[in-house]
Amino acid sequence: MVATMNISRREFAKLCGLTLVGKSLSTDLNWAFPQNTELRHASGKRVIILGAGLAGLAAGWDLYSAGHDVTILGAQLRPGGRVHTIRAGLSDDLYAEAGAGRIPSHHVITLEWVRHFGLELEPFRPQGLAEIALLKGKRVKIPADKPVDMSLVPLNLTPEERSIGLKDLGEHYYGKAAKQVGDRIPEDWSPTIARFDGMSMQEFLRQEGASEDAIHYISLGFENDSAADYIMDLVNLSSPLSKIKGGSDQLPKAFAAKLREVSITVARSSTSSEAKTMCASGAVTLGCWTT
Repeated sequence: MVATMNISRREFAKLCGLTLVGKSLSTDLNWAFPQNTELRHASGKRVIILGAGLAGLAAGWDLYSAGHDVTILGAQLRPGGRVHTIRAGLSDDLYAEAGAGRIPSHHVITLEWVRHFGLELEPFRPQGLAEIALLKGKRVKIPADKPVDMSLVPLNLTPEERSIGLKDLGEHYYGKAAKQVGDRIPEDWSPTIARFDGMSMQEFLRQEGASEDAIHYISLGFENDSAADYIMDLVNLSSPLSKIKGGSDQLPKAFAAKLREVSITVARSSTSSEAKTMCASGAVTLGCWTT
């Protein structure tokens, strides 16, 4: 007799989340790295994974490595989930990233999978080129090798903020907090970090004395996000950033191709009905839920 779990999707996600939180806080990350598919066990189960993003693809790889018969279903015609590289309509091998693209140097798990599939990395930002900021409808050039001409900046900044300049404005207000928060979530948050998490980025910057236009410029429209989370993200972006040469979609495509080589099905399912049918028929014995 085949046993199935008759729980809701929300309940299933919660149970999975509790397991993954415990693993993500562990200092041992070996579970997340590529596993040896030659060390399979014979007594596996049939597994269905809903979602063909990188998490689903990596889970499929690891479950196959553990000896299970895996089917991965995704809602899109492509694998990758939030990793979405647009190529249609562009010529001369051009592409645009509409999803995840940058890889910080401390994202060791992603980098290990990139190396595992033999993909090439390159710097995320073009070297030595200026950036363009759209400020209140006006384009302002931010040179790579010299300060911004503040006379061209249409923001209502304080005299002190203008003297600091756009490039160093963020560091002026959140630099000290960034050193306290760091680039990853610790197992035990200090009272200081917990305090940052209890306020929005807007509240934090106001507390530090930033003007309203400075708050909007620094926050990039994320004023209501947790200050701890936003500052952590800013720290991540300040580290060396890489991207996959030729497009980020090469990583999920490499995953999918390799999974198919070992007979793991990566298929499209526009609704959960296909998964329900597989669960009800007994085709799957692990990872079933009903909604």
